[in-house]
Amino acid sequence: MFSELLQPPKPVLTRWGTLLKVVDYYAINFDSVKEVLDTFDSNSAKSIQISKTLLEKIDIRRDLAYISSNFTFHSLKITQLQSKASPISETLALIQETEEKLKATKGTTALAISAKLQNPIDKNSGLKIIKLISKIIDGEPEEITGIILEFEPSRISAFKFAPLTTVVAERSFSIHEYLLSDRRRNLTVQNLEMELIVHFELNIND
Repeated sequence: MFSELLQPPKPVLTRWGTLLKVVDYYAINFDSVKEVLDTFDSNSAKSIQISKTLLEKIDIRRDLAYISSNFTFHSLKITQLQSKASPISETLALIQETEEKLKATKGTTALAISAKLQNPIDKNSGLKIIKLISKIIDGEPEEITGIILEFEPSRISAFKFAPLTTVVAERSFSIHEYLLSDRRRNLTVQNLEMELIVHFELNIND
């Protein structure tokens, strides 16, 4: 039965993009999953009983359709934002596109999500500086003001491929956990530095 049906993706609670992929999966394969689940004995496991009850709810079809139609595109946008080699102009364009799509989406849920996104963007003074730097790098006629007046031209150009997310820093935590193992009794500062550089380069080239 449904031999071509792939297993559901496993979400990671700290990565919203994976949750949206799960929504997309069930939106596409809802009836197939339900049909497979109906062949299971409800008395064999509590999880099967709960799953069957949930899939019988009318609201779940409506909610899956609404989320899939309006929000699952974020999964791709999140992946693109985490790209290691994108110029800041492309990253800023992704952010702007996401803002515009959310503003165009109807419903109270969309309004709440749009406000949740817009609030930190409006408060982020650093993002305003990055937008100005991006215009300068792209050759747009923009007046240099504020803190950028203190930047040397070479420093401004160094921002061209600057990451605008904290993904690289967050991924380094797992590297630090590996390096700071109880199995390591003796590690010089020089060797620690080289280990970090090696792991960083491996991560960049993934």
